Amino acid sequence: MVDMREYLNISSWKDDEWYSGSRLLSPLTSVLGLPIDQVNFVACMLLSVVASFILRVYFNPSKTSSSVRHNFCTVLGLLLGCFCWGLSIFYAFLIAGGCYLMLRFLDVRYVQKVIFVYSMVCLGYLHWLRLRQQRYGAYSLDITGPVMVMTQKVTSIAFSIHDGAGKESDKQKYAIKQVPSIREFSSYLFHFQTILAGPGCHFNDYIEFINGNYITSSETARKGELGREPSPTRAILEKLGIVMVLIFVNLSIVPVFPIEYLLDPKFLTDKGFLSKMAYILAATTVTRAKYYFAWVMADVVCNASGFGFNGYNKDGTEKWDLVSNVHIANFEFSVSWREALEAWNTQTMHWLRMVAYERAPFHHTIATYLLSAYWHGFYPGYYLTFGNGAIVTLAARTVRRSVRPLFQKSRSMVLLYHTLTFLACRLVMAYVTFPFIILQFWVSLQIYRSLYFYIHIILLLTVFLLPVIIPPKKKKPLSDSNSNCEHLE
Repeated sequence: MVDMREYLNISSWKDDEWYSGSRLLSPLTSVLGLPIDQVNFVACMLLSVVASFILRVYFNPSKTSSSVRHNFCTVLGLLLGCFCWGLSIFYAFLIAGGCYLMLRFLDVRYVQKVIFVYSMVCLGYLHWLRLRQQRYGAYSLDITGPVMVMTQKVTSIAFSIHDGAGKESDKQKYAIKQVPSIREFSSYLFHFQTILAGPGCHFNDYIEFINGNYITSSETARKGELGREPSPTRAILEKLGIVMVLIFVNLSIVPVFPIEYLLDPKFLTDKGFLSKMAYILAATTVTRAKYYFAWVMADVVCNASGFGFNGYNKDGTEKWDLVSNVHIANFEFSVSWREALEAWNTQTMHWLRMVAYERAPFHHTIATYLLSAYWHGFYPGYYLTFGNGAIVTLAARTVRRSVRPLFQKSRSMVLLYHTLTFLACRLVMAYVTFPFIILQFWVSLQIYRSLYFYIHIILLLTVFLLPVIIPPKKKKPLSDSNSNCEHLE
């Protein structure tokens, strides 16, 4: 039997052959034991933290104009981009320039559709280029990731401008009444806080941060005090503590459960049913630490600059989660599929809801998952995961409508229901997401076959038979807020 690890050249997954960024820090690769792309990324993230403090202290909106703040964020972002991706940043310029010209000269009635198609074609080309040039499954921190975030930004701003010309009340929260200046547009796309690892954010939120409106708005008023700038120190320290834990997990625990073992034929032959599921559960859980690290670190950079303030909690403490991309505890201890997705890659979820779910003419759920798969790339593992996710969503809705009401009669019954759904969520999440990580179609299919497709069977029975056995109660009309979230159930 062919060793799948050798066949797929797993040992070269960290190969940086196609990396086009600077090699200035190459001497550190042997010292840190990291490839050059990751060395550059870490160095630029640390520099971004320092730059964030400089922006908040020395270029505070009370001391400098919004133009100066825009220029500082844009120039530093471009410098970091050129350092990390070299000439590949040309692709980002191509998307940004093309979209801005469209915003300026196309009719507002259809500009959002043209920009959506244009940006998706450009992103698709980069995904194809990566698939064609790099070894299958190899990974480096190239321009594709930043362009994925930029695609979110240019499409969301296009839809917001389209909404600004309309009168639909449910789409006015992020509506934009006029095309931004080229300074505002460039700053929004290239500002240093999110150019490396995201997250995406709404244009209006970013402009409020640049202008300092988050300091003087009524939402920041507490006990009659206006104009008092909220301090991110506590939030930064808490998140840095989380970063340190994640570093430990990545260095010490992830190697104990390498996800690559799923590609070894011995995984299929040497492990039984329960052992396979246990290993998949452990490996996918610890693998999430690398995503958590990037997202929480990006949140630290944003908060250090003053970006991310989101009002006050009921106890008077400040909230710094406006641009947070993950809520780790909410995800890991979620008791439903909806709760899990609402806590994971949250800014992308907001974008998918805005451009896909709320606007698709039909099959909203399928359209949303298809867009999510395409946005991630062309590896078949992505499509397996998001295809499975669509089925899980339908099954979760069915359970919520047919079974959940039966467990609402007492506190103990509610606790039992939440315990069962918590356990089910962990198993389903591991089962559904491992193809996303290993990327392979046939290997994933072999693993599913060795597990007898048991969760697929349960999900399909839930969707088609459960409503017949336990008919759901008559559905009440959904409010706007509930209908917007329905695809997460």
